Parts: sequence; structure tokens; C-alpha cells
Amino acid sequence: MKAVRIAGDPRRLRQAAYMPIGDQLDAIADMARALREQGFSLPPKTAEWLEHCERVKAQHPKVLPRQA
Repeated sequence: MKAVRIAGDPRRLRQAAYMPIGDQLDAIADMARALREQGFSLPPKTAEWLEHCERVKAQHPKVLPRQA
């Protein structure tokens, strides 16, 4: 069986294809929040991380540009 070679560095190709890390973290936080709201018990470190994320977002809310 012959090995198949992919042109280019797969790490760079994957990095370019993935969503930005901030968007990935937001998606994970959304999932943790949804699980918590459904009554699931989050691991302590996950609950602490989620609370931290929520505090940061509350302290620095996203300001949407005004529409003309």
C-alpha cells in the first residue's frame, strides 16, 4: 500500500480552515451554558471558566455600530 501525500503542511491548512479561536471558545461556552440551563452539572473547572467568561462579557459588552 502506498502512502498518500498531501501538498502543503496539513497543520497550516487546518489552521486556515478552522474558525478563529475566539469563535471556537464562544461555541464551547454556548454549549456549556446550554448544558447548565438543562440541569446538567458542569465539572467545577468548567463552571468556573464559564462564570469567568460571563463576567468578562458583562464587563466589556459588545457595542454594535449604529445603523443610519
